[in-house]
Amino acid sequence: MELPREEDIINLAESSVNSALKEGADEAEVFIYHGVARTVAIERGQIEKVSRLIDLGVGIRAVVNKSLGFAYTNLLGGESSVENAVSKAVKSAKASKSDPEWPGFPTRRPLSSVEGIF
Repeated sequence: MELPREEDIINLAESSVNSALKEGADEAEVFIYHGVARTVAIERGQIEKVSRLIDLGVGIRAVVNKSLGFAYTNLLGGESSVENAVSKAVKSAKASKSDPEWPGFPTRRPLSSVEGIF
């Protein structure tokens, strides 16, 4: 599997949020996970197996009338699997019980720096 470009990941996130809003979500949030793991198996001082795992997935949270829905997919071979996850998140929100105290997703704001951690 080829590693995705940062621009492609951002475009996927933006299009997923826009799709959820078009399907009736009042709010939508997308989480994209991308990880690479390498494993080396050694027996008696000899390398027996080397493997690499690339994991890429999209999680969508959608809110409809203060009801939250979630869906996730790691099948990113085409737009349809992500669109399907978006639809499931919106449908899940529509079927869920409303939370009258739902504060909404956080709004965008400047990042603050934290001194003295490292």
